[in-house]
Amino acid sequence: GQDMAQNNRYAAGYEDGAKAANPDIEVSIMYAGTFVDPAKGKELALTLYNSGYDVVYQVAAKTGLGVFEAAKELGEGHYVVGCDIDQSPLLPGQVVGSQITPYDTWVYAAMKDYAEGKFEGGRTEAFSMKCSRLCPRADMWMLWPGKLFSSKEKKWDRPGSMVWL
Repeated sequence: GQDMAQNNRYAAGYEDGAKAANPDIEVSIMYAGTFVDPAKGKELALTLYNSGYDVVYQVAAKTGLGVFEAAKELGEGHYVVGCDIDQSPLLPGQVVGSQITPYDTWVYAAMKDYAEGKFEGGRTEAFSMKCSRLCPRADMWMLWPGKLFSSKEKKWDRPGSMVWL
């Protein structure tokens, strides 16, 4: 993705969550500078995975698809966190979860306002991140007890291993 306010908020939340789970974890934040170049996403992800990172959280639209390609190419031990929708079907067994953006809720609110004659076009609406959620893959907890996540606490147990793209 690109270095912009919305992505910086995602990155800050991701880093805060990772450090809450493991204060010693290393989180790197990188920007591809584009949302439409999967080859660039794959190149950056391969660099990160080959540098020892285990997980790449992509918030890069089409560019982020390259992260899935890189993880698939490298195989087991290389994981992805998806964005906007549940992206686990793209790479079963390697997607630890997806940050879900509730576009349906936002569109519904606008359509409801329109139907009730309250819709005001031409303005920016701010929605809280409380509407967004993480969709962890339940099957992933069972695959990794004691390796990546603590089976009881479901916290990240490996230092120096997460990255934001």
